[in-house]
Amino acid sequence: MKIVEIFKSIQGEGKYIGTATAFLRTAGCNLNCIYCDTKYSWDKYKELSIKNILEKIEKLETRVITITGGEPLLQFEECNELIKNLIEEEKLVILETNGILADKLEVLAKYDIILSISIKTETFIGNEIDYNDTFKMLNTLKNTSYIKVVFTPHDNVEKLQETVSKIRKYNNKIEIFLQPANIDNRFLNYKTFIKNFWLEFLKNRYLYENCRLLPQLHKIIFWNKRRI
Repeated sequence: MKIVEIFKSIQGEGKYIGTATAFLRTAGCNLNCIYCDTKYSWDKYKELSIKNILEKIEKLETRVITITGGEPLLQFEECNELIKNLIEEEKLVILETNGILADKLEVLAKYDIILSISIKTETFIGNEIDYNDTFKMLNTLKNTSYIKVVFTPHDNVEKLQETVSKIRKYNNKIEIFLQPANIDNRFLNYKTFIKNFWLEFLKNRYLYENCRLLPQLHKIIFWNKRRI
């Protein structure tokens, strides 16, 4: 399996923010977003066996395992085998995915794991992506799964409301987190972006009744430091 890094830290975003977890970062991505903060994961990796991965994870002594990327579902067969092993070891598995590979996602939705689906706006990706297949399978997800809508200062509240309404059309119970993205590597700009959107968020009743605004905690504390 193509692995970039395995390390222990605290989850800095989404529903399980603040939870100690072992991170398993897989290599390769099918989006190549212009504002990706893990571009090093696109093509730098080591080949590890599932057995070797499990041994490394066990040494980190955490019950929660976060499989992230890149895009883990590009290595679906290996990812599937790894998840089955982790479930047998009674680990709590969180799989972070961009959700584009909806057919693969639908298979994993049957497992007792948590799917963290990261829906990104056109301004973050750099081009328009068709999420229709992803939205259509949302009703198959367990209540423990959730969605992060990643957006930039170039997005407006109306566009975000449109995205959230599409999600709600297919699943009116799943938790949705609006996640402001760091796009220019300047901490003060990120802080100002969050502050300004905070005020806009409070003005939009639809958004605050359907979402939670939650920045990336690890970015606020450690900025762009890796393996944190």
